[in-house]
Amino acid sequence: MNDGTREEEPPTHYLRQDKDGSRMQCGVSETEAVRLGASNPEQGAGTYIKRGKRASIWAAFREDTLWFSPGGPETGPFHRLDLPPAHYYRRIARPLNGSFAHPKSPGAGEERDTIAVAAGQARALTRHLDRICQTVHPHTETLGVYGHEIRNLLILAATEVEAHWRGVLVANGRSGQKLNTNDYVRLLPVMRLDQYAVGFRPYPWLTPIRPFAGWNSQDPTKNLPWYDAYNRVKHDRETQFSDARLETHVQRRRRMCVSAIFHAH
Repeated sequence: MNDGTREEEPPTHYLRQDKDGSRMQCGVSETEAVRLGASNPEQGAGTYIKRGKRASIWAAFREDTLWFSPGGPETGPFHRLDLPPAHYYRRIARPLNGSFAHPKSPGAGEERDTIAVAAGQARALTRHLDRICQTVHPHTETLGVYGHEIRNLLILAATEVEAHWRGVLVANGRSGQKLNTNDYVRLLPVMRLDQYAVGFRPYPWLTPIRPFAGWNSQDPTKNLPWYDAYNRVKHDRETQFSDARLETHVQRRRRMCVSAIFHAH
């Protein structure tokens, strides 16, 4: 029965991460904020904030803690979480403590077979690239070369990136029918693809690149140059053959690495 009183909305979850890597997660409502995982939070320092008569819960945070900078955003160092605790997006991983060798995903055990197949495909493509680089030494002066083997590998690598994109979207509820870059670009902020830079250890003189830098939803095919070139080479080899350059494949190989590592591990 409704007695006329307004039921308070369930708390929204926020994360505060310090420069040293330490984290604090809170459930925040209009009237109070509680640090998750703290025993007796009402008795701890900074683990329980009560709004009282102050203008908002964030005004109470500012008054009761030293975490907020003058003139900063209302929520200060806290970032709103899209998912509540114990929930996660499937087939998406993040580096653990900054290490790419140990990306972290709660669902890795469920995706064991997918990870194994993706790793096998990555090894096969890498061997193909190594064979090409035994013939064409990868250097800034030679990255403009093109040819049939390079074109074929470019198409395989780009379709592998598409497979990873599609896999992530479908695993998280998106229909797998007729997906294109308007759908794929939605992964950019979630996977933070534009934050990664990738290099080749066997060829340290090649400058690391950011494979997805500049990608956005305004024209998600054209502003991803390697993908645009892949489409041209795939559909019009006779006039666009020169787009099948070693440089373009190096970029695609790096993009495939980013997608493969962080979609499943």
